[in-house]
Amino acid sequence: MKFDFKKSPKSFWRGSFIKLRSFGLHNESNFFIQNLAVLIGAGIGIPDALESVQQEIKSFRMRSANKEIMESVNEGLSLSRAIERAGIVAPHTLALISLGEVSGRLSANLQVAALQNEKEAAFRSRIRSALAYSSFVFVTALVVGIGVAWFVLPKIASFFSDLNAPLPFITKWIIAVGVFLQDYGYVFVPLFLIIIGILFYFLFSFPKTKFVGHTILFHIPIIRKLILETEVSRFGFFSGTMVSAGIPIQNVFDLLPSTTTFGNYKDLYIYLAKSVGEGSSFQRMFLEYKNLNSLFPLPVRQMIVASEKSGTLSEILLKIGALYEAKVETTSRNIPAFLEPALLLFIGVVVAILALGILVPVYNLGLYF
Repeated sequence: MKFDFKKSPKSFWRGSFIKLRSFGLHNESNFFIQNLAVLIGAGIGIPDALESVQQEIKSFRMRSANKEIMESVNEGLSLSRAIERAGIVAPHTLALISLGEVSGRLSANLQVAALQNEKEAAFRSRIRSALAYSSFVFVTALVVGIGVAWFVLPKIASFFSDLNAPLPFITKWIIAVGVFLQDYGYVFVPLFLIIIGILFYFLFSFPKTKFVGHTILFHIPIIRKLILETEVSRFGFFSGTMVSAGIPIQNVFDLLPSTTTFGNYKDLYIYLAKSVGEGSSFQRMFLEYKNLNSLFPLPVRQMIVASEKSGTLSEILLKIGALYEAKVETTSRNIPAFLEPALLLFIGVVVAILALGILVPVYNLGLYF
C-alpha cells in the first residue's frame, strides 16, 4: 500500500502562500509534532490538543498554520489531511501520522516523527556549522575584493596612466579592470551579484537543474564523504525507526525517496522500493544495482544482508544510523580544516597579484630616478 500526499490542484496564490508560510518552520513544526504526541498520548482529543498547542506557539506563521489545521479538523477532515493542507511537514511525517490514525498508534507514530525531525535538525545543524566559518570568510573576501576593485583600482589606474614608464602586463590588466569598474561598476557589480545568486539557485535549488550542483559536490572528496555519511545515517535511522514502529517494509521504502534531495539517492531508493515490492532480497538488490559502492559502503550492505537473514533488520538499521551519525560529526569537524587553507591560499594569491601589479612599476619608476 502506497501513501500519496501530493497536493490537490490549488490556485497559484494559495500554493505560493503555503510555501512562503512553511519556509524555515522546521523547529516550529517539530515543536508542534512533539506537543501533539504528548497531549494525544495523555488521552486528550485531537481538537483540544490542537487548541492547547495553539496557546504555546509563539511564531505567527505557525499559529496561522495551526489555526488552519484546527478549522480543517472541525470541518471533519482527519488530522493527517488537515496537516497536509497546511503544508508544514514532510511527506514521510504525514505518512506516519496517517498510518497512526489507521492503526490506532497515532501518539506513538507522532513521537517517532518528532524523533526523526530532531535527527534531521541535527544533521542540518552539523552541516551548517561545518560550512559557517568558511562561508563567512568567503563572503567577507568577496565583499572586500569587490570594494577594492570598485573604489581603489580606479584610483590606482589613474595614477599609473599618468606615468610614461613601461608597465608590466599584470599592471596593465589592473588598470584595465580599474577603468572598466570606474565606467561601468554601478552596473557590473550588482549584475555580477545577481548572476551569482541565480547560478547558485539553479545549481542547488531548482528541481530540474540542481543535479548539476549535486554532481559538482560529489566530485569534492570531503564534501562527498559528508554527503555519503549523512545519507547512510539518515537511511539507517529513518528505516530502523519506521520498521520498529510496525510500519510495513514496503511502505518504508516507498517513503525513502522523500527523505533526500540528491537524485542518485532518490533513484536508489526508488529501485529498492520497486525491488522490495517484487519480493527481492537485499543481497540480490545490492548485487544488481550499478555504482552502489559510491552510495552505500560495503560494510553497510553486509550488515543489512546479515540482519535480513537473522531477523534483526530494525536493530541493525538503527545501529547503522548511530554509527554513521558519529562519522558525520567527525567529518563535519574536519571540513573547516580542509576549506580554510584553500580559501586563505586563494585570498593570498589575489593579494600577491595586486601587490606585484602595484609595487613592480613603482620599483621600476624609482630606477628611472
